[in-house]
Amino acid sequence: MSIVNSIKAIVFYIIVLLGICFNLVFALTPAVPFIFLNRRFYFRWCSFLLSYYLLMITCLLEDFLGIKIVITGDDLTKGKYRSIIILNHRTRLDWMYIWMLHSRFQLLEQLKIVMKASLKHVPGIGWACQHAGYLFLQRDWEKDQQRIKNIIGYYKSCQSPLSVCILLIFLH
Repeated sequence: MSIVNSIKAIVFYIIVLLGICFNLVFALTPAVPFIFLNRRFYFRWCSFLLSYYLLMITCLLEDFLGIKIVITGDDLTKGKYRSIIILNHRTRLDWMYIWMLHSRFQLLEQLKIVMKASLKHVPGIGWACQHAGYLFLQRDWEKDQQRIKNIIGYYKSCQSPLSVCILLIFLH
């Protein structure tokens, strides 16, 4: 049984990596000229593509790996308003659970995650998150304050409802 789970995990990671490479090379990068032509279209296109990529991951997590989640709490679908989600970053997979939650309510397209600035340089995934308008912070208020203002202005100009997810790490 353990070997089967190991093989499933390896297949999962291969599909995730191939999916992000395909998405980045054939769908996100060719859309870059739209940054200058129509930023709202570019933002929505990248959000749309990343949402379907994240939907693929959530389907793999639930159907292929057998991970189940139970959803309780506020209804996220009321009017599809903007929201801020704050997580206590307890596991390495908790952000994937937020993907699963948003996929259930068909809100993956509006999910943006706040991440460490160093993650934007990770080949493939980091680049795709930059295309999709994720917010990268350096934990330096002087620099981050302007970055937050800039990205909020960008979000407003794109006129799209958003859910911003902030993962907090508490060290003991």
